[in-house]
Amino acid sequence: MFASRLCASVAALGLLAALGCSSSQAAATNYSLAVESPKHAKVGEAARAVVRVVPKNPWKVNLKYPIRLKLQPPAGVEVAKAELTAGDAQVSEKEAKFEVGYTLKEAGSKTVSGELKFSVCVSDKCDIKKEAVSWTTSAR
Repeated sequence: MFASRLCASVAALGLLAALGCSSSQAAATNYSLAVESPKHAKVGEAARAVVRVVPKNPWKVNLKYPIRLKLQPPAGVEVAKAELTAGDAQVSEKEAKFEVGYTLKEAGSKTVSGELKFSVCVSDKCDIKKEAVSWTTSAR
């Protein structure tokens, strides 16, 4: 949680690149979605991105919904797993977090994209969501 707040605060100050982290965020009325990843990685070394959904009060992550993250890595990027499910995530009513391992196989800027399916609920209704996610990392 601290890292996402730090990246969000740093992004607001325009210092994101200087700290070497990148983040993309989607705004919604009942949740926030953020993707955090290193700005740079070394070719052939493992890296990690974090995809995180945090419901806004009084909403909660729907623990019964089959949360799923499907990734489409570009050529030159190898992901540890292209389709992740709730068993691959840390899921509670307060947060759903996927840690995605990947390796850049060649130099250059690469963008990994995907789709996250999840649901957030309040006492009388649930909202099923499908969100595009992506992150860009450069290898040297």
